Amino acid sequence: MAISFNFRGLSRQIASIAAVSAVLASLYGAAALLASRQAQADASGKKLTIYVSNNYIGNPWRAQMENAIRAIAARPPYDQTVNLVIVNSENTVTSQTASLQTIIRKKPAGILIDSSSATALNPTVMAACAAGIVVYTFDQTLTAPCAVQVRENDEAEAENMARWLAAVIHEKGDVILDEGIPGAPSSVIRIHAYQSVLRQFPNIHIVGTFVGNGAPGPELQQVSGLLAAHRNIVGVVSQGYCSAEYQAFARAGLKPPACASLDTSISAETCVTQNMACYMWPAPSWVGAYAFVQMLKQLSGGPKPTQAITTYEQDYFVTQQGVVHFDGDAYHQVVLKAGVNYFPNAPSSLVLPVTGGDLGLSVDDALKG
Repeated sequence: MAISFNFRGLSRQIASIAAVSAVLASLYGAAALLASRQAQADASGKKLTIYVSNNYIGNPWRAQMENAIRAIAARPPYDQTVNLVIVNSENTVTSQTASLQTIIRKKPAGILIDSSSATALNPTVMAACAAGIVVYTFDQTLTAPCAVQVRENDEAEAENMARWLAAVIHEKGDVILDEGIPGAPSSVIRIHAYQSVLRQFPNIHIVGTFVGNGAPGPELQQVSGLLAAHRNIVGVVSQGYCSAEYQAFARAGLKPPACASLDTSISAETCVTQNMACYMWPAPSWVGAYAFVQMLKQLSGGPKPTQAITTYEQDYFVTQQGVVHFDGDAYHQVVLKAGVNYFPNAPSSLVLPVTGGDLGLSVDDALKG
């Protein structure tokens, strides 16, 4: 059974009072599902303990991901039934493996994992499953067959980004590509997809790659370094921020490039106000909160999904200058508009869309937890 839901247009749903009320009603309904496990918890005097194992906390997306999980865990019925523990390890397989081994010895009910590797953590995860621990993996997912995967279709999204860029630059010119977080599963998938698509165009030249780490500061520094050697770059595919690209090119005295990047309020605002051709792909930071809710449904006696990949019917966002239609796919093109799908008064670090499904997360939830 594949887990699926539609968050088309959800960037418009920054939680109103009515929306939050509806969500709370939905979450109260989940209390019945938690009854059997709650009875066990009451008998022992303990709540169900759920761990989040996160291997990297160095960018706004990861911080907002953790905040979203905290916000949901603090609401009924989870505030009465769940003890949430978030553990951040260093961005290495060795560090996250050691951290997970410590978590497994504590025998929690479940572990949510944002993974440092698609395969290297599998033996440790299999040991967790053998110990009766429910494991869900999200964002950067791993492939252990006992773990439920909750993620996007990274390859399809990355291919569309590269196809968009090729069309906007008229299939010619120098481009640079972002490797994202080195070694992270989705980052590896994305950089390979970018390269695979763009190498089909003989007049497009990939003149460099950079490691943005999903953070605007490192991205600005790395792109600035590339511009010192390559002055004719016309396009960038980023796993982070088009706003960083604009700054780097402006400081170098160069015309802004066509840019495809993560959907953030600051990048959208920069692209619109600076007349850049841009493409924004949504990579929702609330995916961990969604995985948390699905795990609790299973722990309360609901069915375990097969090794499922969560699918999103997605919008992608473009400026007027960068409109390119992809015929025959499931993606929906939306033009960037202030106050509708990006928010000029929002903090620059805000990742969009803020909420999805029935989560009802607010800007404050994303930024503060």
